[in-house]
Amino acid sequence: MSSGTAHAREALPLEHVRVKLTGNSIVFSTWRLTLNVIETGLNQAGIQSARFDGKVPLKERQSAVKRFRTDPNTRIMLLTLSSGAVGSVIR
Repeated sequence: MSSGTAHAREALPLEHVRVKLTGNSIVFSTWRLTLNVIETGLNQAGIQSARFDGKVPLKERQSAVKRFRTDPNTRIMLLTLSSGAVGSVIR
């Protein structure tokens, strides 16, 4: 990542990260671009996540929350701060 910008094709380098997920985690960011980079890295590592931000269509938002809450393989929610009001729904 040069000049302070990131591209969606660049990924968070997770090849050396070995984490045993024992619960659900929520990753908050102000910027969707940051979530894009994290999501790409998670996908490359085979880690499933759900996403909730302003670009997720309204009809898909509830299914993303439901997947995070009920699917044991979806342990990470990527969430923009501007969409943080969904927090009460996630619990």
